[in-house]
Amino acid sequence: MSKGDRLIEKGSDWLGRLSGKAAARGGLAGKLAHPLAEDSAFLRKLKPSLIKARAKGQGTDEGPAA
Repeated sequence: MSKGDRLIEKGSDWLGRLSGKAAARGGLAGKLAHPLAEDSAFLRKLKPSLIKARAKGQGTDEGPAA
């Protein structure tokens, strides 16, 4: 895994933890939990290695883009 991929993973993990904490708090923070979880999943799709593979026309194991 490249340094860029690790950085993206770290950010995505952080958003995932933040989403979990927001869901546990409820209220306004709880309403933000779902968008944060979606952002976490989207961020994982921005890994430099996956972008490079897509640019070369190679398939990725990420599944279809939503």
